[in-house]
Order: sequence, then structure tokens, then C-alpha cells
Amino acid sequence: MRDTTERPETVECGSNMIAGVEREGIRRCVLTTLATFPRWVPPREYMVEAVSPTVARIVLGAAARGSIRSGSMNDAGQPAETG
Repeated sequence: MRDTTERPETVECGSNMIAGVEREGIRRCVLTTLATFPRWVPPREYMVEAVSPTVARIVLGAAARGSIRSGSMNDAGQPAETG
């Protein structure tokens, strides 16, 4: 139960709902979930196979170029770039 999500694509495709933290929002989401048959389709980017090697190449390439400061994150929770 929360007011936000770091994965809005799951809300957009219908696999998750944002209930909030108030009783009525939670109740509404529970009733909606119980009354509907799941018909969502995973976002296309979730179906990509072997994504880990691609991510590793991106991160290692940025680290090799010195464009990522170790341990630093930006406001979006991504590695902060130097420059």
C-alpha cells in the first residue's frame, strides 16, 4: 500500500494498482482486484531475454570511461555521471 511506484509501467499495463495508504483506497483496490479477471500483458521491455549482459556492458563501459562516480546516485536513483 503506497502512494507512488518506481515502476509506473506495471500500473499502466494493469498488473498493479496504487491503493494509497487510506482505508477507502485500499478497500477500492481490493474489491476491484477480486471482481476482475487478470487480463494484463507484461510491458514489452519486460519480455526481453538476457538483459543482464546488456546492462553490465553499459555500466562497465561507463565506469571504464570514468563517467560514473562510485556510489553516487542522481535523484532518479541512477548512477550519477561526472562532468
